Amino acid sequence: MESKAAKTLGPIPMSDQTIKGEGNFYGVVATATGIYVTCNGDDTKGWVAKANVKDGKIGKLQLKIATKEATEVDAPGPITTTKSGKGVLVGQIGEVTVPGDSLVTLYSGNGKMQRNPALWPERYRRHCLEPIRQALRD
Repeated sequence: MESKAAKTLGPIPMSDQTIKGEGNFYGVVATATGIYVTCNGDDTKGWVAKANVKDGKIGKLQLKIATKEATEVDAPGPITTTKSGKGVLVGQIGEVTVPGDSLVTLYSGNGKMQRNPALWPERYRRHCLEPIRQALRD
């Protein structure tokens, strides 16, 4: 029950960053320095939001990574961090009416796309997948 929660985050209101606001949250992962949440409200952006954590206090949930701008696929869903906690791995569901447009993308802690096998030519995909596997092991 929300009334018994120690802390709640969101929704994120409509702004110049999100035309509809963000309130449909799908995945969440926490690190020592932040809580990342995948959002689906503004299909033109496909946001991952982050609340910073400092000295045990959770900050405001803010829009961090516009996944659709980086990949042209929206609807971020599942999320996890690299073992080092310096990056996030996001599953992007894509459009339900477009077969095969789902992605798995690695973003750095500052929100820049690092790896996305689907955006590489076939012959380079194996070179792209190994750094993702390594990042998850690190």
